[in-house]
Amino acid sequence: MFKIKKMTNLDMDMNSYLLIKQDSVLVIDPGFNGQEILNFLNVNQLNLLAICLTHAHYDHIRDSQMILDSHHIPIYIHERDYEALFNSTANYSKTFGFDFKLDFKLNIVKIQDQEEILIQDELIRVIHTPGHTFGSVMYEYMNHIFSGDTIFYDSIGRTDLFSGNFNAIRRSLNMIKKNISNKKMIWPGHGKNAYLKDIKRINRYLQ
Repeated sequence: MFKIKKMTNLDMDMNSYLLIKQDSVLVIDPGFNGQEILNFLNVNQLNLLAICLTHAHYDHIRDSQMILDSHHIPIYIHERDYEALFNSTANYSKTFGFDFKLDFKLNIVKIQDQEEILIQDELIRVIHTPGHTFGSVMYEYMNHIFSGDTIFYDSIGRTDLFSGNFNAIRRSLNMIKKNISNKKMIWPGHGKNAYLKDIKRINRYLQ
């Protein structure tokens, strides 16, 4: 069973997650926490197995390159956000004054809705939740959901950026309300985590 470690970059209020089992680690959304992640791996002598991205926005993907420069591992992204990894307008880095693009030569694995990723004999299920971006996903592991920018504790991700669509995210939210157990712990890309049942009480988008 994975243990979950949360890292938060205070400048961007952005969360990265490390799923740790024995001496191995899976990272979800390295974001701006790359150096802290590398330090943690080094100090604890852990092997990094893969990176999973919830979507291709700059604040979630930037330090993937830093990590992948020294770790030759796969990086997972939904097929509809793949192109944004190499487009500074689509990944929103240009807005921050940067022309950020991942290296085409990386081992980038395109994933689809309901696909299961097997890592360290643990299954992680992909749930496609378009709206914040074309290819936004949540990752489900046992009683945990890593929701990226689809849902936060008290709000949802923006839909006014490249490939955002409010009608699409509304459909994704309806799917979450109908199909995701209230007992799931939601780990968002920004802000605090909580059980879905508690998020539904205060998040107007899920009422």
